[in-house]
Amino acid sequence: MRQNFEWKVKRSNKTTLHLVCLIDNCTWKLRTVRRDEGTYFQVKSFVNEHSCPLEEIHHRHRQASAVIIREVVASRLQQHDSHLMRPKDIIADMKTMYGIQILYSKTYQALHYALSLTYGTHEETFKLLLSFGYVLKQQNPGTITDLQDTMFVATALDGNEQVYPIAFGYDDSENNLSWEWFSDCLKGALGHIDDLVFISDRHTSIEAGISKVFPYATHTICCWHFAENVKKRFHRKNVAAIMDKAARAYAELKYNRYLGGLRNLHKNAFDYVEAAGPHKWSHVHCPQRRYMVMTTNVAECINSCLKFSQQLPMLTLADFIRNMLQCWFHDRHRAVQSIRHQLTDATHLLMLICVQKFGYMTVNPVEWNIFSVKQPGKQWTVHLAWKTYTCNKFQSDHFPCSHALAEARYWGTLADASVKYAEYLEYYSYNSPHHVPLLGLQTEVSVWAQQLPASLTDPLLPILNMNRCRCAMLG
Repeated sequence: MRQNFEWKVKRSNKTTLHLVCLIDNCTWKLRTVRRDEGTYFQVKSFVNEHSCPLEEIHHRHRQASAVIIREVVASRLQQHDSHLMRPKDIIADMKTMYGIQILYSKTYQALHYALSLTYGTHEETFKLLLSFGYVLKQQNPGTITDLQDTMFVATALDGNEQVYPIAFGYDDSENNLSWEWFSDCLKGALGHIDDLVFISDRHTSIEAGISKVFPYATHTICCWHFAENVKKRFHRKNVAAIMDKAARAYAELKYNRYLGGLRNLHKNAFDYVEAAGPHKWSHVHCPQRRYMVMTTNVAECINSCLKFSQQLPMLTLADFIRNMLQCWFHDRHRAVQSIRHQLTDATHLLMLICVQKFGYMTVNPVEWNIFSVKQPGKQWTVHLAWKTYTCNKFQSDHFPCSHALAEARYWGTLADASVKYAEYLEYYSYNSPHHVPLLGLQTEVSVWAQQLPASLTDPLLPILNMNRCRCAMLG
């Protein structure tokens, strides 16, 4: 294949295999015969020189079948654990290694064969999922496992603004019952949280499941998804941009100014966003704190990490997720030991940005606990006793804004931030009581079923549709 010469079978039977070059009158040939009724063939004649005209040589090798490519791909799959191979990767590898060009359809078929050869078929691995869940719980006490069909993800942000996956679920389809099942499993893992906030797209089943299982929680929608819906519905980018600015506004005055502009620009769009409920999509009207999280980008990050692994069989995908999380938390455990300031890295960076801003501000006392913070053309009021600021950022995020830092500088102190290093260290330090390593399975697949209690059996479940992955984010 590397020399782009192709061959064809001239004779093939139980005792003889005779191959010749695909181009007529070429001198290349190979003739073998079977030895003594065995399984081995002996080469009788071999002419390894081609006399083909150069114009007859092309780069789409007929012997590069999906089965042959499968052998090449299978040997390289293990080298791509963190970034599974895609058809275009295989096309590039075959061109680099053998100098041949193959069609995308053949590559896709070869990848499917290679995945089955390396990890097993979907049917084979699916039967082992119940055993996998049982052994995983034995190795990692406190783990909760459940399985249905379509994949669901719930994730949050940690104190360093990093992705913190909470739960992965698999259900039979995406509907009200499936989201209710996933929400119920999520509640079993989280327990009761008074100020819990969910952020998702506008899928009605998500809201139905959350409202039934978490009646005390606040469900909000991603302002980016909502802005995209507005843009597609009214075909106006400027309308969606104004709505997005209104959603992210902290102060009621600024929110009203943007909504007033939207009303003047497009009355129907204004009615549409008002009907959706400002408490769902706007920062200023949210009944609970969203902590600067206005989109489901963090959940989409999980989707991105699992984009190519979703082609794996279900059992392999489950262990891929476990291994991914194990690497993430191990790296964070090590990184937290090197923090030298009193805040997490993300909080420290935000504080530095605010510090740069308050240098241009002046503070004038109004009363002993009320201050006026001024900047050319702007003015805010800080009320220390009530811990309120007219910019509304501290009330919304519990993070000191530049006005609060300006007032703190006036008193000669630094304002406290929302996430301290000590709190972050408590969860990521190796010595923390919260630290539990996410262990892999210490036994071979062949003995999983033997460890399964007699009360549990492995049902033959339908194959999951892994192209459908829904995410919900927790605030």
